[in-house]
Amino acid sequence: MAAGRYFSIPPSWNTAFRNCLAGDAPAEQADFAASKLVAAGILCGARDVGPTRDPEPFVAPTEIRANEADRVIRISMVLRALWHQMWVASDLKRHGFQYVIRDLELRRKGPFRTERVNVVTEVNSFNAAFTFTEFAISRADNCLIRSIALLRMLRAAGGDGLLVIGVTASPFSAHAWVQRGAVLLNDSLDRVRIFSPILVV
Repeated sequence: MAAGRYFSIPPSWNTAFRNCLAGDAPAEQADFAASKLVAAGILCGARDVGPTRDPEPFVAPTEIRANEADRVIRISMVLRALWHQMWVASDLKRHGFQYVIRDLELRRKGPFRTERVNVVTEVNSFNAAFTFTEFAISRADNCLIRSIALLRMLRAAGGDGLLVIGVTASPFSAHAWVQRGAVLLNDSLDRVRIFSPILVV
């Protein structure tokens, strides 16, 4: 996250990494493997960063709630969607991926029990607005920006959801989307099912 990029490691390093996590390797071998991974920048020393939240559990999406018939278009909403995407892009460029993810963690509302809006209605309106912003910000290769912007808009409106980032290995690709429990909010089930989640915020 600090590097703001995805990468893969050689198979032998992957084995050492998994053995370190599982505690299966002998102590000397584990120490050697760990030192090699630290030297390569794959692992780093723990730092006192204060209290942290437990990781969000991932629930595989099984339904979708983006309904074209329920979408309401407002110019003000389109402008908000455009502004939020530009804001996210600026934050990623100026502060980096780790800052943006940490900001999402700090602003997360927790369990979906205190929402002040109908999430489905809001998301349908937001998605429609995002479609209208494609004249300025293409959908292609901007799934991370669009998803973070959608989540920020939803939380600002009094709702909530989770950002999910997933990857595929061969060939390598990455994708981001927003969901609420098992409900997918801004993508298609066929699209997201090919990705293995690596981060849920």
